[in-house]
Amino acid sequence: MSPGAPAEPASEEPRRLKIGLVAGEASGDRLGAGLMHALAAGLHSVAPMDLLNVNGFRDPILKLPSLWRLLKQLTDAMVAADVDVFVGVDFNVFNFLLEGRLKRRGLRTAHYVSPSVYAWRRGRTRRVARTTDLLLCLYPFEPAFYAATATRAEFVGHPLADEIAPDAGS
Repeated sequence: MSPGAPAEPASEEPRRLKIGLVAGEASGDRLGAGLMHALAAGLHSVAPMDLLNVNGFRDPILKLPSLWRLLKQLTDAMVAADVDVFVGVDFNVFNFLLEGRLKRRGLRTAHYVSPSVYAWRRGRTRRVARTTDLLLCLYPFEPAFYAATATRAEFVGHPLADEIAPDAGS
């Protein structure tokens, strides 16, 4: 802009936050739906969830080529969309791979639902730290397990807690 030229009018519309989200199974889809509702609706699906529907030991091996292609497709889609943050919802193995790829490309990442590191394989906290900038924990005791790592872990509560009556156990 040259000196004395009129300034461009300020934009009236605030910039919209872009959030990428992947849930790979029905339980994660339910958690993600609650998260999306809390953030605001508006999901554009890049791929059908049934591509991620794998169980047991055999399914992932048989679907490995298509899962690898999907991992690349989702990485490219999130980068091309210039998302502000990617949120992996549960589905730990796949989403940690995706989060790691995105984080290496400079995108911010969050993971919704801590793996059960307190019950087994505490060493997984290091992997979570490498792939995730923010970990959203369902239980209040979980952030303590990440205190010695580079991961910021925040207790957000369990979405089903509001659906259970306080006197349900009596």
